[in-house]
Amino acid sequence: TGDVLEDGAVYAIETGLKAGMVLDVYGASMDDGGNVQLFENNGNTNKQWRMLSAGSETKNGQTVNYYKFINVNSGKALTVDSSTYSSGVNVAQYTLRDIGDYQQWRLIPDGDGYTIVPKPNESLALDVSGGSSNNRTNIQLYEVNGTDAQRWKLIKVS
Repeated sequence: TGDVLEDGAVYAIETGLKAGMVLDVYGASMDDGGNVQLFENNGNTNKQWRMLSAGSETKNGQTVNYYKFINVNSGKALTVDSSTYSSGVNVAQYTLRDIGDYQQWRLIPDGDGYTIVPKPNESLALDVSGGSSNNRTNIQLYEVNGTDAQRWKLIKVS
């Protein structure tokens, strides 16, 4: 799946828990702090994310690429909603910034999808709270555990 992704392309980010359930900005919010949740994909732009390269670095002799995800509706970035990186920290949207790592994400191939981890702490992953596939389930960071609640498919929006 690694070579299919395109810098600047728009994707729906679907959970491994249930087909058709994607990352969504609650209420199509345009505000900083707009909460990110799971919701059934209806094709609305608040469920679409533009993937932008955020550079790379060398770790253990390998090149690691980082990305920012920009909500198509609001133009705001998928962001760790805290300066602390620990299990249970919320994920929301905020104005795109060129400083700090809290809007940078690494995609680690995981079966037919990816585990998406924040640059500052790769022992945590983008996670569906409680492993629930219901509409309005919160998105958070949680310790990497290899479950479908942390497996994401990037589905290109045509």
